[in-house]
Amino acid sequence: IDVDLGLAQPTIDFIRPEFHDTGICGEFRRQAADYGFILRYPEGKEEITGIAYEPWHFRYVGTPHAQIMTALDLTLEEYHDYLKDFSIDAPCCWQTASGKYAVSYLSASPGGNTQVALPPELAWTVSGDNEAGFVLTGGPQTLSPDQR
Repeated sequence: IDVDLGLAQPTIDFIRPEFHDTGICGEFRRQAADYGFILRYPEGKEEITGIAYEPWHFRYVGTPHAQIMTALDLTLEEYHDYLKDFSIDAPCCWQTASGKYAVSYLSASPGGNTQVALPPELAWTVSGDNEAGFVLTGGPQTLSPDQR
């Protein structure tokens, strides 16, 4: 889900809304990843995204994905490439306030019938990557205070 955000004011430019790094806008930016949002078209990544910097354009990618992408300074395109190094047997593990996640990538099988056995100890979601594979997200696994 993509969303364009703009500072509330009497006149709003709906094509290029103002969304600064200060005040409430800055606070949203600082907390966005904790709620699953990323800045979709960041400055300096135009050659990767193919889109000019848009400081108002955010995408909901969910937790833990937004936190991983923000911590590693990755665009969505870079993140999909990054995840290709992680399999279901050797996932990317990520700790959040709500628990531990396992994230991996699965290439689609030729012919369209892709199957994988997922470890039963986590709840799993599967998302297509709009290319030729799937992002598998397991978690959160709640950790006791002594495991954190």
